[in-house]
Amino acid sequence: MKNYLRQFQAMNRGVSKKTIYIYGTILALIGIVVLQKIFLKPQILVIVIALFCAVILHEVAHGYVAYLMGDPTAKIAGRLTLNPKNHIDPVGTIVPIVLILMGSPVVIGWAKPVPVNYSLLKNSKKGILLVALAGVFVNMINALVGATILKFLPKEKVTEILINVLHGTDVNIFIGMNILVFFLVYFVLINIALAIFNLIPIPPLDGSRVVLAFANLKVRRLLNAMEKYGFVIILALLYFGILDMIIQPTFNFVIQNLVKYIGLV
Repeated sequence: MKNYLRQFQAMNRGVSKKTIYIYGTILALIGIVVLQKIFLKPQILVIVIALFCAVILHEVAHGYVAYLMGDPTAKIAGRLTLNPKNHIDPVGTIVPIVLILMGSPVVIGWAKPVPVNYSLLKNSKKGILLVALAGVFVNMINALVGATILKFLPKEKVTEILINVLHGTDVNIFIGMNILVFFLVYFVLINIALAIFNLIPIPPLDGSRVVLAFANLKVRRLLNAMEKYGFVIILALLYFGILDMIIQPTFNFVIQNLVKYIGLV
């Protein structure tokens, strides 16, 4: 957050106090609206917490495997920790809250990417592959752990909340163990979605690193050239519904099998 504030101050150096007051007033009003919405719909906080638990564990997995493969960059940067302050990206935190408030069917958020120096990895191809798959693997383990806990909770309650979540119906999280089940359901769903999403071979997603591990020089150059446009490409795929067409079939297949594992059918 401090880095963002410094960058903001540098960008607005020389701007009049009147303009700064206008900026401050607008941000304060937006903040009041967001806080009001969260107060009226506290489920948002539970969803965001589930999202960032999944994202932070994903990033730490990348850094830890990179460290095991010979790259200490993430360790030196203090990123091999579960402390949220070392990972949370302010913009990546605000975006999912705004999307939830807008009623968006797709919610995305992100942590700061863990730095990896691929040139330091032992066995370059194997190292790139293992680092790329580490986050996806951890997300699937998270989903399995969450589903295993749900397996031992009352089936009627889990079924009720899962159906409500999948249909976008509000859940009163202050009744009995609703908040626990609600968190676990979202934790499972978010981890599955993250794992599938990150396997798409578009930079900077993990799927592109998997391709990079086996690619020839021509494909590597193409992926490197795409890197700076990757986020725009992802947004375009999201806007035109192509991303949903890619993710949804696999997501549904995994959910159906997890529902059987939990014992809901």
